[in-house]
Amino acid sequence: MRALVICQDKSTVRRRSKRRGGIGDRAVDHANARTAKLELRAEPRERDGWIAAATREGYLSLSDWCRDRLNSAARTGVHTSSARQTWNTPQVVIDVILRHLGPISLDPCSNASSIVPARVAWELERDGDSLARPWFPRGRIYVNPPYKRDLPRWITKIGEAYAARRGALEIVALVPARTDARWWHLAHELGALCGYWRGRLRFLGARTSAPFPSALLYWGERPDRFRRIREIRVERAPDPISRGIAA
Repeated sequence: MRALVICQDKSTVRRRSKRRGGIGDRAVDHANARTAKLELRAEPRERDGWIAAATREGYLSLSDWCRDRLNSAARTGVHTSSARQTWNTPQVVIDVILRHLGPISLDPCSNASSIVPARVAWELERDGDSLARPWFPRGRIYVNPPYKRDLPRWITKIGEAYAARRGALEIVALVPARTDARWWHLAHELGALCGYWRGRLRFLGARTSAPFPSALLYWGERPDRFRRIREIRVERAPDPISRGIAA
């Protein structure tokens, strides 16, 4: 495991320590220095992912990319998509779905603070694993899954549910627009139509906009209606590449 040492503005590190309850022994605050050193340790595969992301965003230095990401997180008070599980759907997304596609029959990813007006809502903490349950055979399902490593399982479940009831079922998923992820390309292999949300969403309860772009994935027999949504830019994802796709 290799270490990456980043010089970060000391006031930012202190704000993170106060807001997050401290960042442990990964940060060293030098009282007499104008900057603080932050040491990040990563497995080779994770580090390669950081390098790929920094390159895509035009950075020449991995340290600069990491520092900017940390400073952004400190300013916004929110984590990146992989560091936080629950991003509750904002009203603007609900309005778009209801206006263009119609009422929601099932929300299998609900929680106590969700405002999604589904006819049936399964709360993950209360009702258990929605991936292990049979989904509705018809109607409209809205999925805003936990944004961690289970995303591939959710995409697989959606694809299987739609394939089993094609023509009777319509599924919309709100996900981070991670075009470098294997699950993203899996979604398109399973027939998803992608709509990139214009601008950054402010998720329900968040103080600021999310630090990542979002997208709506659509499985259904009414792609023309989906394409009419003005808040998104619809296109199919590029073909998967053989290398450089993150997990």
